Amino acid sequence: MAPNNDKLDSQSLRREMSSEELPETIEERRLLSVGGTTGIGAGLADDDDADLVPVIDLSQPTEVVEEQLWEAANHVGFFTVINHGIPQTVIDDMFDQSIQFFDQPLSSKKEQCPFDRALNSG
Repeated sequence: MAPNNDKLDSQSLRREMSSEELPETIEERRLLSVGGTTGIGAGLADDDDADLVPVIDLSQPTEVVEEQLWEAANHVGFFTVINHGIPQTVIDDMFDQSIQFFDQPLSSKKEQCPFDRALNSG
């Protein structure tokens, strides 16, 4: 369900959608998956969740980043990185490509898979 206003943003979209509704358009999906920032979880987390998802600043000294990555990966299982140097347009394009890929029928996705399913171990 698209918000009533002309400009979509992730906060208003989340407020207007019930938890059972699925986004209808690619723009709605992009907003909910990336929230206009970086990372899938960024669009779904709110300010109350900020202390649950570690945010790792890659501009810090290497030793600090290494320790934070290790802690987050071992104790939380995921994290958000900032100051990574990847332009937002590149990130947005990748999420858009992901949405386009997963919107295809299963048969089309299987044709594009470069991996032998029998060899998949993860």
